[in-house]
Amino acid sequence: MKEREFMNQIKKYDLIVYGATIAGVIYALKSRKQGKEVLLINRLAFLGGSITEALNCLQKIRQPEEEESIYSEVISSLRKDKYGFLYSSGENGIVNPEAVKMLLLDLLTLQGVEMLFHVNPMSCRVKEEGLVELEVAAKEGILKFSGSSLLDASENSLISSIYGNWLPSEEEKKVNLFVTKPSSRDFLGYEGISKYEELLDGRYWISLKNEEALETEAILGGFSAILHNSGSRIQLMPAEKFIHFAAKERKKHPGVVATVEEVLGHSFMADEELLKAFEVENYLCGYYGK
Repeated sequence: MKEREFMNQIKKYDLIVYGATIAGVIYALKSRKQGKEVLLINRLAFLGGSITEALNCLQKIRQPEEEESIYSEVISSLRKDKYGFLYSSGENGIVNPEAVKMLLLDLLTLQGVEMLFHVNPMSCRVKEEGLVELEVAAKEGILKFSGSSLLDASENSLISSIYGNWLPSEEEKKVNLFVTKPSSRDFLGYEGISKYEELLDGRYWISLKNEEALETEAILGGFSAILHNSGSRIQLMPAEKFIHFAAKERKKHPGVVATVEEVLGHSFMADEELLKAFEVENYLCGYYGK
């Protein structure tokens, strides 16, 4: 088949999931176990969403009630892994991003979920017959996919924004980072720190206040100097934006294109990604009304 002919074909799925967050992966896995043809699409080349992308999200963890649930398998596998958790205390934890990536990939591969990475969505529309059509830019060129439904599991609800269901409203900015094991804890007196946790290997996870997130130069300068005096340094400093979305006028087919928040009825913060995944599986198992 010629490349041009391949590009013009539209492959159909029962479900398209955009955003390989843990919640999106669980939704894809559950749907696949139900016998559906599932395509999981992601902007980056790895799985896990903000937990692996930012490398430093402190998470609230819900202890699974169902031992055979996918969520339970994810959490228990991370706990069994020597390097699965970088920090764990009660219902809070910082997971090892590399362990999460490998675990999610193994689960998806085992269930035969089709995956496509390094793509950016361009358009999303619902055709007259009720099928959703998604157009993405990939390394192969412009690709089109069709599905009975599409779940937007991305943290920024990008597909729903393109589709026209949501308007972005930036609510909060913060900077989270790792610092190397210090020789003293004096740096913890820095007034810009809003939250911190000491990791199992002696490093620290630190969250800087909102106003500090807007002053990158100040962080690199002032905070780095304070760390240096404590025998430490910044390892990673991805600036994170947390965006919530407000609903506007609904489309004619609201059930065909939906966000995780829309399905569950409420939104989540970045430190609640694992709770979101837990609630997604409960929803799919019938614990929530559909």
